[in-house]
Amino acid sequence: MSADTKESAFQRDIIVQMMEGGWKLGDAGGYDRELALYTSDCLDYVRNTQPMPTALWVGDW
Repeated sequence: MSADTKESAFQRDIIVQMMEGGWKLGDAGGYDRELALYTSDCLDYVRNTQPMPTALWVGDW
């Protein structure tokens, strides 16, 4: 078994464990490299935790 194969299996195991704990697997296409985050996930989090302030600026996005 090559080192790459072992690393790939290790990564899969980590992802499976994170998903079992509630983590959501993201689509790489939605990742903003310049901001280093998933913009939609960030905005969803703010909307769900701070509904009033969000209403004031969400139109900007």
